Amino acid sequence: MFRLLIFFSLLFCSHQITAQSLNYFLEPPKALHNDSAKLELEFNNLNFFKNNEYFNPFYEGYTLPGYFVKAKLHYFPVKSVKLSAGVLAQKYSGVKNFSEFLPIFSFQYNFSPASSLIFGTINNPVFKGFVAPIFDSEKWLTHNNQNGLEYTFHGKNFYSSTWIDWQQFIFQGASYPEKLLFGSSNAYIISPLSKQQAVKFIAQALISHIGGQIDNSTVSVETLANLPVGIDYKYRLGNKKSVQLKAQYITFADLSPTKKQNYILGYGVYSLLSIENRASYFALSHWFGNMFISPVGNPLFESSAEFSNYSEDKRAILAASYLLKKNIHKTIKIGLGADAYFDLYNKNLDYSFGVYADVNLSQILIAQ
Repeated sequence: MFRLLIFFSLLFCSHQITAQSLNYFLEPPKALHNDSAKLELEFNNLNFFKNNEYFNPFYEGYTLPGYFVKAKLHYFPVKSVKLSAGVLAQKYSGVKNFSEFLPIFSFQYNFSPASSLIFGTINNPVFKGFVAPIFDSEKWLTHNNQNGLEYTFHGKNFYSSTWIDWQQFIFQGASYPEKLLFGSSNAYIISPLSKQQAVKFIAQALISHIGGQIDNSTVSVETLANLPVGIDYKYRLGNKKSVQLKAQYITFADLSPTKKQNYILGYGVYSLLSIENRASYFALSHWFGNMFISPVGNPLFESSAEFSNYSEDKRAILAASYLLKKNIHKTIKIGLGADAYFDLYNKNLDYSFGVYADVNLSQILIAQ
């Protein structure tokens, strides 16, 4: 009963209890061209404290206190080419050493003002535009460095980003398998209804693969796919106020030669209503899943538990989110919030809360 009271407080008293959407703190997309810079310094820092109070057979609760820092130099030998090099450092409170200290390097070629190809460290495309059941945005706090290949196109009414994130490379005779994540996110503006209204058709794909031919690993080949399609409607009310409606139908398929998962085929239906203004964001969403699995999604929405063989064919989740946010400066923002997830079948409430501070700085060192 106490958890039910918390959930309905989130729904009807959201200005007293806050919830969060990590999407607000995801790294902003970078412009394809910088006509004014020859050499540019970029600095990104996210500080976070996120506590997950989860009490269910699918996903255990835990706390993430820490920060990460990215520092990069961008060099433009010509206007159509950008070379980037830097480091990523990530640390959790209570741990003496950095959990990650990684090099960053990328080569970006701009075919035109609308399209680009990136080799090396890519622009974390998986964190943009995917809903929670197929991609958990919390990975921004744990695995925010992606490397591989990415192609992006920004048209007037069409956006497309397709990439491969090569997560684990293998040498001949390696004792572990290769791991990669393929993704594609595409959005087409069907027709601008007015300057305030827009409708987008969404078609996406996320495919996780574990395998390889030259390793000595005992792990069998596994390929899991999620394919979402849907509609996104947004109405802008002015003064940075907006209302958004989103609906997606998402399929799951185990394409592995030898099946290890509890399910081979499944699907889910996700719907969301959100209201946003300059100072806050509120969202109410509903999820129904039938034999649904996502290798990189939020485990609370799956039909199969992450660390055990427990499963429930059908899942139904009502979720509420509220974020209190503030732009201290155009380069600095903070937020305080929480999420609540109510399992409609098991009558169980899980919730999380967190506080965040995000800094994104850039400085032209040498002009063109």
